[in-house]
Amino acid sequence: MKTYCILIKQAKAEIEQKQKELNQILRDKLNLEQQIEHLLETFEREQVGVSLHKSFFNPKYFDRVSNKIKAYSHLLKTKNDEYDALKDEIFGLFSRRKQYEILLENLERKLALEHQKKEAEEIEDLFRPNSR
Repeated sequence: MKTYCILIKQAKAEIEQKQKELNQILRDKLNLEQQIEHLLETFEREQVGVSLHKSFFNPKYFDRVSNKIKAYSHLLKTKNDEYDALKDEIFGLFSRRKQYEILLENLERKLALEHQKKEAEEIEDLFRPNSR
């Protein structure tokens, strides 16, 4: 019985740890999304400025911004994959914890039944005539 309690506590601790990791990934994803958004907005403003002033468009600037956006997008995809994998892992931990809880409940019921049976036998022994 102690083993199941320990396993349940371990599963809960693992779930808490994984949820912290999941929250960090969510923060990372949000940060990357904001950086991509900022790059796009900055680039759009630059394009408008170039159009209005009929100035020369710098292809190196475009390449640099484009490469940053691609890199951030790739990181974002990686974070999305990590997020999905971690969600699956947490679901598995919840399932495992539930199995341990069910096993513990069954064991407690079995022990209670055995205890009741033993008490019933002791009571029967009290009323049973001594056979000599």
